[in-house]
Amino acid sequence: MPKRIAFDLDDTLIRGDFDFPLEEKKNKWFNFFIKTEPLRFGIVTIWNALKSQNIECWIYTSSLRSTFKIKMTFKAYGLKPDGIVNQMIHDRSVDLPASKYPPAFGIDVLIDNSKGVKIEGERNGFDVLVVDPEDEAWGEKILSYVAKEW
Repeated sequence: MPKRIAFDLDDTLIRGDFDFPLEEKKNKWFNFFIKTEPLRFGIVTIWNALKSQNIECWIYTSSLRSTFKIKMTFKAYGLKPDGIVNQMIHDRSVDLPASKYPPAFGIDVLIDNSKGVKIEGERNGFDVLVVDPEDEAWGEKILSYVAKEW
């Protein structure tokens, strides 16, 4: 089975409280018809590097965004998540007092900006790689982790 990595959205890939640089959308006409959220600069390169290593790329968010909206956001950049876990899916599938629980979905590591999620990972036995929203070398951190751990 291929390795699975999951990305959080808010303040990890989508701006919230932090003003990180954004990717240029691949298909601007697509966004004209379907409004999508801009993604953090570097995700296209990181995603493609992971996919070239046969690593599945998932989204795991505690937001209430629909899976359709998330799929369309990534489609605007030419990316296709291998799986999506939003708050509704998490609530149906996880019976633990945790905001996220990647092992329930076969996810090996979660990329998140939250130190609180890192603590949940330590308590519940799952790996979280924390990337700071203000870290310009966040992509290298992910790729180094993958090279070292896998």
